[in-house]
Amino acid sequence: MVPFNRSTTPYILRDNYKRLGKNWEKRKKTNPNAKFSWGKGYETVLTQLLNDTQNHCAFCDQRPLRQIGATIEHFKPKSVHFLLAYYWGNLFPCCPNCQKKGEAFDKRLLKHDVTGFQFDDYFIFNYSTGELEPNPAKSQYNQDRALKTCELYRLNDFERPEERKQVLENYMTQVQVDSNLDKNRFSFRFMFP
Repeated sequence: MVPFNRSTTPYILRDNYKRLGKNWEKRKKTNPNAKFSWGKGYETVLTQLLNDTQNHCAFCDQRPLRQIGATIEHFKPKSVHFLLAYYWGNLFPCCPNCQKKGEAFDKRLLKHDVTGFQFDDYFIFNYSTGELEPNPAKSQYNQDRALKTCELYRLNDFERPEERKQVLENYMTQVQVDSNLDKNRFSFRFMFP
């Protein structure tokens, strides 16, 4: 997870998110089987989220996200937090694997669009295993938050550790040729020095 610098709310949500959230709540309470709908705004919202992350998943940092099946993650589940379903601060670009979190939520989950978020305050990257681990030098609370985030977003599943090691090897080879290499061209930017 790298800090997520959120842009201003897209026009399609800015003036409409409360009304849309109330409509979603009404539909869901009337029909518990109602399906969530973005309507015409999905592509606008997704494009802006992808621009904010340079086409990376906001959670695992894999890229290029649009090509691997980008989705929009509701940080607090839309099935419970109806009024946040269209709220800009609750939406993140997400890969299909991180999206498998589904409707799970825990108040300890890390929300990395808050001011001052730093990867090292919660995690360390284990270069030998390729896994994200809680930073043992930080508080137990921060370690618990890192563990819960890894668990719910499955940050060490789906062969991600091995993929991280391969990306790191590729990056280290290329940076020897070009010391000004743009880290945003690679997945898992938290690994790089």
